[in-house]
Parts: sequence; structure tokens; C-alpha cells
Amino acid sequence: MRKVDVLIIGAGLAGLAAASRLGARCLVLEAEDEPGGACRSLRAGSSVYDYTGHLLHLRREETRELVGRLLPDAFNLVERRAAVWSQGCFVPYPFQANFHPLPLPAVRECLLGYLRAREAALTAGAEERSRVRTFGQWALATFGDGICNHFMFPYNSKVFRAEPDEMSADWVSWSVPRPDLETVVDGALGSTAEGLGYNPSFLYPKEGGIEALPRALAAEAEREGAQVLLRQRVSLVDPGKRTVITDSGGCYQYVRLISTAPLPKLLEYLHVADERPALWASLLRWVGVYNLNLTLRRAAPWPWQWLYLPGGRLRCYRVGVATNFSPALAPRGCMAVYTEISYQPGEADDDERLREAVLNDLRLIGLLRDRDRIVDEAAVRIEPAYVVHDPWRAANIELIHAWLAERGIISTGRWGAWTYGGMEDAINQGLEAAERSV
Repeated sequence: MRKVDVLIIGAGLAGLAAASRLGARCLVLEAEDEPGGACRSLRAGSSVYDYTGHLLHLRREETRELVGRLLPDAFNLVERRAAVWSQGCFVPYPFQANFHPLPLPAVRECLLGYLRAREAALTAGAEERSRVRTFGQWALATFGDGICNHFMFPYNSKVFRAEPDEMSADWVSWSVPRPDLETVVDGALGSTAEGLGYNPSFLYPKEGGIEALPRALAAEAEREGAQVLLRQRVSLVDPGKRTVITDSGGCYQYVRLISTAPLPKLLEYLHVADERPALWASLLRWVGVYNLNLTLRRAAPWPWQWLYLPGGRLRCYRVGVATNFSPALAPRGCMAVYTEISYQPGEADDDERLREAVLNDLRLIGLLRDRDRIVDEAAVRIEPAYVVHDPWRAANIELIHAWLAERGIISTGRWGAWTYGGMEDAINQGLEAAERSV
């Protein structure tokens, strides 16, 4: 049995960030053949693909300094060019500020709905405002029924595979742009509002894909004395004995444990007499993502970096052109395309059927034409991909994390904390977990 001060499960961004801070005091166990978690890149032929779109937004000075030190001059600063495909139109993102390309009846519906929602919000009392708890209630109160029916509801229901009132509103406060009255009216009349939201610009590696970031963190962790063991899939965690066992027969005893594994998985690993962890695991909802990456020999440029697809005829909820972040991801004269379809656990669609659905979607929006040729492709499934923020999630998470903390376990990162967040959030969660483990 190997003894270690801090044992870390998972070498994704959160686990690697924690290891870079803890150094020789920690050991990292990673189930896969390489570090990075969902922030990895893969190669097919002459193309490089990420595990869906990964764009780096740095809002905190500490993270900017860390990334700048680890990867100086490695990133392009890219201005966002995104749109929503709705009713055969390209509506510049964000939809709620730019819906003028829609047919006139839809424009009228969106504008009137927004104005009515705004009027209702101005006259609502505190008690009435406090009753806004679900995502559906929040979206209607914020944007009105037109914008909700044309974009907010169909898009988010497609991503999370849940009805608007089956989700809470606690994940949207920082990520969904809320334009003011003048911007919405201008957007209805023909102006295009740019620079709204948390991601008007972002960083992306000049070459090699997003895996440059976890590779740099892994190298930093190793320089500080941390060790990352690959192909060590955890099978059991005994919080009483403070031991972890892996499928390959590894046995590790720890003083403190940081887990970045998906929270339901961690709860399943636990060797305890208490029945609550198994119950909690069954209550945590998630969706997986089928990510088909294609390289198209297509000489004509495509203006958008990614499209949101709320329409019911389309299976994908989002498609993007990664070579509009970095041309080095595909051979010259080609574009690297990533596509995303979400699914609930246990859904039966096989890869071939999903691939055909993707190709059909790309033809419908005009990205894949008869004369274009697919030269490379690779598909991956991400499970879990998105946490479903149902109305009971917050209370359950508080109970679970308190129970784990009493047993010396910190569960962190996007899936360990069981939340919605980006790459910067994962890095900071890992750094904070390391501080708590001192």
C-alpha cells in the first residue's frame, strides 16, 4: 500500500491545477492513457479535434497570470462570430438582442413579448418576484414569451433534455446575456448588437488544440514534484480507512482526498454502510454528448465560428467550425467541424444513426454541400457532459458535500462540484481545493 498526504482522483484541469499547487505532497490517479479529462484533443489523419468546443475565457487576474506564465504567446485572441439558426435565418448571437433577421411576425412576437415582460417586471412586487424559481419562470420574466418560444426554451430543452420548468435558474445568472431595452429594440429594427455576454472574445491555442492547456498544467505539476499515474481507474474509496483501490490493483492510503470524478461516480465508489450516497447518486441528473468531428474539403469560407440550433427538425444543438479558431487544426483548404447531440443516460441511438443525423443537419444548414468531401472524422462520447440543474440539485449538493467533507473528501471541478462552468472555473476550483487541503 502506498501512503500519500493528498490523493487526487482525476487529471483534468481541476485535478492538475490542484497538483500544481500541492507538488510533492500529492499523487494523481488518472483512468485514461493521458491527462486532460474532457479538455483533451485527438488526432485523425492530418486533423486535430477537441472534445467539442473548448474556448478559454479568463476573467480572473490570477488565472490570466498562471496561463500566461505556463503558455506564453501560445494563444490567439479571437473575436466571437456566433449565430442562431432559426426559421432558415442566421440570427447573430445573442438571439435576444439581434432577432431582426427573423420573419416579421416572429420579430413582432419577440419584441412585444419582451416589452410585456419588462412592464410586468416593473410592476411586480417583491413577493411575486420571489416566486421566480425555475428556468422557465426566469426566462419568461426576463425575455418574454416570444424570445423564449423561438430560442430559449427549444434550445435549452434540446441541450439538457428537460422541460424549462424542470430546471432551476441558478446556472444562468452569469452566462446568459440580458440586454437593456434600447439594445433589444435596436436589435428588432435591424441593428446588430456585438460584445454582449461573458464571451465576446476568447483565447484559443495557435496550434495543437485545447490539450495544450492540460499538458502545460501537467508539466507544471511534475516540476513541482507531483506524480500523475495513468491508467489507474478507481474502483473503491473507503473513507473509514482512507484508502483508494484501482482496477489495476493499486492501493493508496491518503490523509486527504480530492476527487474531480463525476460526483455520482464518486458516490458509487464509496465503501460505506450508509445508504444515502447511493440514493444521492440516483438523484443527480445529467446528459451525455455525442461529438462528431469532421474535416471537410471545402474551399468556400464559412463566416460563423459556431451555430446554436434550437429547431426541432435538427438533432444537433450546436455545430462549430474549429478552423475559424485556428486554421492549423486541419489541412490547407479544409475546415474542421465539430457537432454536438445530447442524450439522456441509457438512450439507445448508436453511433451510425447519430452520424447520419449530424450529416443531415449539416446539409440542412448549408455547411455540408454535395461537392464537399469528408477527409477525416472522429467521434467521441462525453459522459457526463452537462449537469441538469433541477430544482432539487442545490439542496442535494449541499448535503452531499457536507457529508463528504466530514470524511476528509473534497469533490471539486465541473463534475465533482456538479455544476455548470468553464475551463477557468475548473482551474480555480482545483487551486481552491489545494488550499483547503493544506
